[in-house]
Amino acid sequence: MHGREKEAEASIAEIEADVAATKGEAPPVDPSRELEIRPTEQIGHLALLRSLFQHYPSRAIYGGTLMNSSSADWLRRVLVWWRNSAQMAYPHAPQS
Repeated sequence: MHGREKEAEASIAEIEADVAATKGEAPPVDPSRELEIRPTEQIGHLALLRSLFQHYPSRAIYGGTLMNSSSADWLRRVLVWWRNSAQMAYPHAPQS
């Protein structure tokens, strides 16, 4: 994918060699169960969201809630820091 097929193949070969060294050789895969990964054109955010909510609705809501609360907490921290740094820089400025 992304024009780096040789690097991908080398990475997979390294993973397979590591697994073989620690767990032993993997049995051969039945041809009827093989997967073929094909690159596609860019997928838009809406298509990704639609797929997530169709296949994993509770996980999508949970993940969205975590991301939203994390960004809200980050914004709150930045605003508190900004207010405190302004008070330290201008201690005689009127407080709002």
